[in-house]
Amino acid sequence: MPPPARLLADVEALAADGHSVTIVEEHPRYFVIIQGLALPSLYEPETTDLMVIADYQYPLSALDMYWACPAVRINGAFPQGADQFSDFIDRKWQRWSWHYTWNPSVHSLRSHLEVFFDRLDHAS
Repeated sequence: MPPPARLLADVEALAADGHSVTIVEEHPRYFVIIQGLALPSLYEPETTDLMVIADYQYPLSALDMYWACPAVRINGAFPQGADQFSDFIDRKWQRWSWHYTWNPSVHSLRSHLEVFFDRLDHAS
């Protein structure tokens, strides 16, 4: 089953913003991976791959959480809510349990990424 049209459009929008994005299908999930995402200077490493998991109902079903590989630290420690790990698509991903209220008429893959960076900017 191909990814939802809205998900493909949102991936194209991120690519137009200069991000390298791939989708890996594992029905009924779609792993959307933004490769080599640059992180704010307080974080190590300087870049990571960031993954979000969508499904065939996107955007009606919310994007929830974030996943990083390699793992990210701030001041030598894992960020709040980012100290658990899971295996997906042959990699170990750091789970970022950061949540907000999703509204499919307002939110998108791009806004989900904006929430991530907003939270990074306010962590210390």
